[in-house]
Parts: sequence; C-alpha cells; structure tokens
Amino acid sequence: MIENEIIDKIKSIENNCIYQLFLLHKPFIDLYSKEEIGKPYNINILDEIHANENTHSRILLKMLNFQQNNRYIILESFLEYLGYPFCSLEFRNPILSSEKSRIDLRIRDNNFSIIIENKINGADDQEQQLERYIKNEKEKNYQEEEIYILYLTDSGGSPNGKSISIDKIWSLGNRYKEISYYINILPWLKHNVAEIINNYENAERIKNFRCAYNQYVDYLEGRFNCREGEIKMNNSLISFVEEKLDLANPNIRFDKKIEVINDMKKYIEEMKSTLYLLEDKSIFETLDAISDSLKLYKLNGIGNTSSEGKLGEEVSEVLFYPEKWKDGFCISLCFEFRLQNLFIAIENKNDKRYLKTDKMISVFEKALGKNDEPNDHYLYCKYIAKDKDEIIDLISSRDFLQIIERKIEIILGNEIVFNELKNK
Repeated sequence: MIENEIIDKIKSIENNCIYQLFLLHKPFIDLYSKEEIGKPYNINILDEIHANENTHSRILLKMLNFQQNNRYIILESFLEYLGYPFCSLEFRNPILSSEKSRIDLRIRDNNFSIIIENKINGADDQEQQLERYIKNEKEKNYQEEEIYILYLTDSGGSPNGKSISIDKIWSLGNRYKEISYYINILPWLKHNVAEIINNYENAERIKNFRCAYNQYVDYLEGRFNCREGEIKMNNSLISFVEEKLDLANPNIRFDKKIEVINDMKKYIEEMKSTLYLLEDKSIFETLDAISDSLKLYKLNGIGNTSSEGKLGEEVSEVLFYPEKWKDGFCISLCFEFRLQNLFIAIENKNDKRYLKTDKMISVFEKALGKNDEPNDHYLYCKYIAKDKDEIIDLISSRDFLQIIERKIEIILGNEIVFNELKNK
C-alpha cells in the first residue's frame, strides 16, 4: 500500500514537471524572441560558418604559432597558464601541427610531444583513440614520460573508457590534463592573450591577428551566453522562469528551490535525449533511403554497387565497383561512426596487403590531390564533410546524389588512376 502511494506520488511529480514544461514553453519562446530582437546587432563569421572541431583546432594552432623575436610568446603563455608540468617545458624548436596522423592539435619539440584532443562539439571518443595517438608518438621516438595529453572539451568532461584506460591516465599522471573552452581557453584568451596583444609595440603587424582574436573571443562568449547583450537577455529569461515556477517567493526554502530546479533540469535533459534520438532516427532513415537510391543509381562505368554497415550508425560504406578496374578495387563513400566524417575513397576489398603500396598512394595523390588520410585502410581518400552538421546539410540538399555522382566521375575519368587500376 505504502509502495503504491510512493509510486503515485512520483508519477504526480513527473506529470507536474512535464506539465510545467509545456506551460512554460510557449511564453518562454515568445519572450526569448522578443529579447533576441532587442539585442545589439551582432555578426560573427564563426557563428555563420558553423565552425567544426577541425576549424577550432586550426584557430588555436594559428594563435599558438605567433612569434615575437623568435619566441612563441602565446604558446609560452598557454603552457604557463596550464601550470606544472606544462609550464616547465623548454622550447628549442617547437613544431605545431593540426590534423596530422588524425591528431587534432600537436606540439612537438626535441624532448616532448603534447597531444591536444579537441572535443568542443562533443564528438564521440573512438576505440583506443588516445592510446593510438600515444603509440604513434612512441613510434616517432618519444618516450612515454615525454608525452603529454590535453583533453579539450566545450565546458568540461572526460574521455570514455574505450578511448584511453584509467590505468593509462594514471600512468601519465600530471602529464594528462582535462581542460575546456569555457573554464580555461576563454579566460586565458580574455586576460593573458589580451595582455600580450595590448602590450605589443608594432600594432600594424598584428592588425589582422587582433581582428581574428576579437572575433574568436566574441564567438566563445556567444557560445557560452556571456556576450554583453546576452547577459541582459539571460537575466530577463531567468526572472521569467523564476516567477512562473514560483521561485521568487521569499518564503520558499532554499532546498525546495533547488529541488524544483533539479526536477525541471532532469526532465529537460530527458526531453533533449528524446529529441536527439528522434534526430538520429530521422537521419538514419534518410541514410537508408539514400543507400537504396545509390545502389539503384545508374552511373556510367560502374558495374556493381553494394553497401557495408548501416549508414551513420557505425563505420559504413557504399561501394561502387568500376567495370574496367581490377577485381576488388572500388570507390567507397564512407561514413565514419555517428557521422563524424564523410569521405570518398579508393580501396581494394580483395587484398588488404596491397593497400600498403606507397608508390600507388603517391600516384593517386599526384592524380587527385592531397590524401586526407582518414583511415589506413584506404589507398586514397578525400573529405566531403567533416562533422555531423556538415553531413546533415549535405544530405538535406536536393543535389546530394548529383554531388556524389560528380565526385565519382572525377575519379573514374582520371587517366592516371585508370591506368593504375585498369584490367590488364
């Protein structure tokens, strides 16, 4: 009997919270729209281009690469900000790179290698991702005690157990550090880097750098709702929700307020999770239809088309086998796990050992341009889209099939590629 009463009470609380959410929804949206119109007009290029993780890595790379009198003054400032042991690293000939060996951002010198894994947009960790990066640096003759990892997220978080084990994190000790754009990068930019820029003597030399810096700081402030105009808007929205949930009442105890807020947060998170699942369902259904269309699509020069894996839900491919190529060689349209990347590739499905031919890889680069190297399994590959948002925009386009057809035609029509892969 008591158990049933408890269950009924829980259901009552749940229903009340959900009811409150729906009551809040329309007037909240109305107020939000009104406040949005009243905000100072703002245009930020990064907002408009929907910058992905690779873009953020390149921006950070450009800033850290800044030199004055042969000193990497912003890189020095960054490592000093991170504290020990990063601040104790000595520079001799630092080499900074982005997207090399699939590492988002890397800082190498004679006696250390810093791996920065950028998860600002919350991309899923891949199987043994960070452990592979460590192994890669060891193969370049760095000792484990010379390898450092910065796990960089939007506003805080840790890698999952499949990317790097707890034992490995413990073995790295204080050479492993979790940082975020909200807690670390934005404050460092606004205070430490701002001081460097403001004290720089040759203002003309850094004119464009200052503009890029201002845009990036403004973008991050917008991302975390702390632009000046957005603070006023947020205060209005807070007052509205506080009033509607009766939390402005001075007679309500603090613990009761927190209980109400946490209940609402919980159900908002559940609703968000449901919406993400609905988004995934819509995407995967669309990709299934695209896969079926591609397999039926009549492309000149293609003899057979098949697919491997469920598009989007796992590492998956649509395989196009040219009629006049050697047996097993195909053009692959590849979706990485959870739509992290979309690329077009050349691979050999019959003999994996054949894929290690450096000469052939070089031939394809000469014929088709730089190899983006998203995966060791492919002889050649080129990105089409680099994150989930880009992929969604692309597959939403009415021209998607024509875009893919054109990219296949470019590979098929290349004389160098044909001569390398044609049936003898």
